[in-house]
Amino acid sequence: MAITLAKKKTIVNELVEDLKSSSAVYLVDYKGISEADDNLLRKQLFAKGIKYRVVKNTLIQRAFSEVGLSGIENYLRGVTALAFGDAEEPMLPAKEFKSFINGREEQFKVKAISLDGQLIDGSKLDDVASMPGRKEMLSRIVSIILGPGAALVAAINGPATTIAGQIKAVEKKLQG
Repeated sequence: MAITLAKKKTIVNELVEDLKSSSAVYLVDYKGISEADDNLLRKQLFAKGIKYRVVKNTLIQRAFSEVGLSGIENYLRGVTALAFGDAEEPMLPAKEFKSFINGREEQFKVKAISLDGQLIDGSKLDDVASMPGRKEMLSRIVSIILGPGAALVAAINGPATTIAGQIKAVEKKLQG
C-alpha cells in the first residue's frame, strides 16, 4: 500500500516534533525479530513512556535534515525503527534495549544513537546504557555540593557540642 504525499508530510512533521522534543534518538535495526518479541518490546517501552515507531528511511532522513542533524545516512539501511529518549531520562531506551537484546543479538541491533545532536555508533550501546540518567546525575551533584558543607558544619558543631556536654556534666555535678 503506497503512502500518499500528504501522509508522508504528516509523518515527517510528527518526526520533526519528536526530534525537537527529545534529547536522544535511537535508530534500531530489528529485521529478524519475531512478532512476539516485537510486541514484548513495544509493551516494555510503552510501560516506560518511551515512544517507539517504525518509519521509512527516506522519511527519517528528511526529518533529521529538517532539524539540522546530519550523518545518519550510513545507518539508514534495511528496516529502521526509532525510539525517543526524553530530556528527563535520555538513557532509558538504551537501558531497555540492552536488557532486551540479551539473547537476540542477531535479530535486534541498535544502529546509531543521536545524543543531544551527537551521533554515536550503536556498538556503543553498553556505554550509553551505563551512563547515569538526569535524576541520578543531579543527585550526585547535590551530594558533591552538600558533602563539604555537611563536613564543615559537623566540624564547627563538633567542639561546641563537646563543650556544651561538658558544661552540662559540670552543672549536674555542682547541683548534685
